[in-house]
Order: sequence, then C-alpha cells, then structure tokens
Amino acid sequence: MLKIFTILVSILFIAGCNNDDNIDGSLENPLLADVTWNLISYGYEGESTKALLPGTKYSIIFDSDSRSVGGTIDCNHISSSLASYTADDTNIEISSFFTTLIGCSGMQESGYKEQNDFIVNALLSLTEYSIEDSELTLKSIDSSLLKYSNTN
Repeated sequence: MLKIFTILVSILFIAGCNNDDNIDGSLENPLLADVTWNLISYGYEGESTKALLPGTKYSIIFDSDSRSVGGTIDCNHISSSLASYTADDTNIEISSFFTTLIGCSGMQESGYKEQNDFIVNALLSLTEYSIEDSELTLKSIDSSLLKYSNTN
C-alpha cells in the first residue's frame, strides 16, 4: 500500500512540475518574451488607432523564465510577482495583476483616465498576439488592440 501511495505521489509531483505554460500545446513566438515592449498606440480592430497622450509611457515585459509580466502603466508599475502569462504561437492570456497607484503627472489631462482604463482593461482580457518586424499587437476579447514596439 505504501508503495502504491509513493508511486501516486511521485506521478502527481512530476505532473505538477510540468512547465507547459502554453495554451494549446504549440510554442510561443520566441520574439515575445524577454524584450521591453513600449506602447505606441491603442484602439479597436477595424478603426484607426490612437496615439498616446503626450508625456505618458506604457510598457510590458514577458519574462520567459518566471512566466511573469512586468511593465509600466504610465508612472505606475505592473506587479511582476503576481502577474503571470500563458501563450502559444498566437494566443495569450495574462492573469490578474495589480499596479502601484501613484498619482501620475498627466492625470488631470483630458482623456487620461479613458486611455489608462482602456489599456488596463485590454491587458486583462487578452486573447491573441502577433509580432511583425519589431511591432507587437495584442488583441483583447472585445477587439481592443494595443500596439507595441521594441525599438523605442
């Protein structure tokens, strides 16, 4: 009986150690992770994207080793210790995350709250991504688009 229990525990341990952090079994694009992506525009699929408000900066980093997400939401930081991601070659999901809540200098600008809310909501509901040249496009369930560049 002890031998069967030991075998079962060993199987569960090995299965739990499987680090298959992708969605459908295919590998994620190797260009996605370990790069700082700087947001350049946002909007909805089928519409013109909007440029960021002057003086605002948003970035995202997917860490391939820890499967964590880091970055900035203007002057605030995305928690890399609690945010994680899963991805395959075209699909992506980010677990819930939190950001620091520092009052950024542009908060009083017209459109700031809308821009910030759009970006955070899009990140929390990601479904797809694509990389072409040095541009990352993240797409959300509601067809929100976030366009990033790794050349800024």
